[in-house]
Amino acid sequence: MILEFDRHFFLLLNSLAGKASWSDFSIRFLASNYAILIGGIIVLIWYWRVSIARYSKTNKEFIYLLFNILIAAVLSRLIITEGVRFFINLSRPFEIIASTNQIIAHAAGHSFPSGHAAFAFAIAASLSYHIPQVRLFLLSIAVLNSLARIAGGVHWPSDMMVGAVIGMLSGWIAERTIISLQRIKKPLEN
Repeated sequence: MILEFDRHFFLLLNSLAGKASWSDFSIRFLASNYAILIGGIIVLIWYWRVSIARYSKTNKEFIYLLFNILIAAVLSRLIITEGVRFFINLSRPFEIIASTNQIIAHAAGHSFPSGHAAFAFAIAASLSYHIPQVRLFLLSIAVLNSLARIAGGVHWPSDMMVGAVIGMLSGWIAERTIISLQRIKKPLEN
């Protein structure tokens, strides 16, 4: 079942695709995992080089941050998203709307929820807990990734919204897990 909101917003964003090679390139790049990974790597390098020296952060805290990201990414993309997809198989826009400007190659089926949105928002949430100065930058990348996947013709807006919620929730769960592990570890060290 496709909501009227999904159809309307999808057609609006998808109308941007197929107009010019530069815009199609931008949509494809922003819709890829490369945009997410490049943004995350830039933040991690900045954090490691600047924050550790300036704020007396330790390498142990950096390892906790990496572990937090790993937990959030695996939970959001491989466990929750794939678990939902096992039970719900919604068609992608290009399967339903014949006039879709599909500029991103993708297999049919399993549109809901978006794994890319879940992954992008999980990374953004995980990094934002530890580096609040870059929260807006990271969330902007996640939102642009989601909008580009709609514009590229492979997702409905509701796929992206639910993927974003899964990602943010996974980031929160990962953060709580790391905090719990640190609390358990402290008494054992004494």
